[in-house]
Amino acid sequence: KKIQEAKLVTEYGTDLDLSEKLRYLLALAFLPPEEIPAAFNILKKKYHQLLI
Repeated sequence: KKIQEAKLVTEYGTDLDLSEKLRYLLALAFLPPEEIPAAFNILKKKYHQLLI
């Protein structure tokens, strides 16, 4: 739903690299709360352009 709200549906369906990165970001919700900041920082360093 958030992908739809951000108007990324077309890109998500056609850009495999982008869809993989977005899945990593969405997967943060399944981590224990205390691990989310560290995991987000890892993603932010690795995928900086996506997250700005």
